[in-house]
Amino acid sequence: MFHENFGLERGKLQPPSIDGPGVTRGPKGEYIFSHIRRWVVVRQRKGYSMCVPINSYRQQGVSGRRVGNDGAQAHAIVYSSRWKDPPAALPGEPRFKKKPIAVDLMNNQELSNTSRIHFGKIHSIEHNIKVMNIGYVAQRSMADFQTYWKEEFAR
Repeated sequence: MFHENFGLERGKLQPPSIDGPGVTRGPKGEYIFSHIRRWVVVRQRKGYSMCVPINSYRQQGVSGRRVGNDGAQAHAIVYSSRWKDPPAALPGEPRFKKKPIAVDLMNNQELSNTSRIHFGKIHSIEHNIKVMNIGYVAQRSMADFQTYWKEEFAR
């Protein structure tokens, strides 16, 4: 479970869907959004891991996001290695410079065809957080994965 600020949209007094699932109020009245997130571990450290997020951005990929081309290019398509071919970019998404990353998913785990890895946003996840292993970066994509996160981390 991952908790983050449930930010207000510019010009609005209240965030949308404050009564929705996963939204609670903190001790100072702030809204907190709790949800399950997917991460790829790039480095394990003592007590925490450095991770990059997987997100579908509400099934829109990066097409519906105001990230600009530079921000979009920090992403790559991520897909199940069980699929014959990686999914194509969605309408409105840029032509990705990064190759799609295949993941060997465990058991009945799935990825949406709109899932993207954001290599430019490294998070530290404490080892006392409850997690579930959903799979591994496929060997055929590992070299690209390592290159991409190191390139973005160095920027």
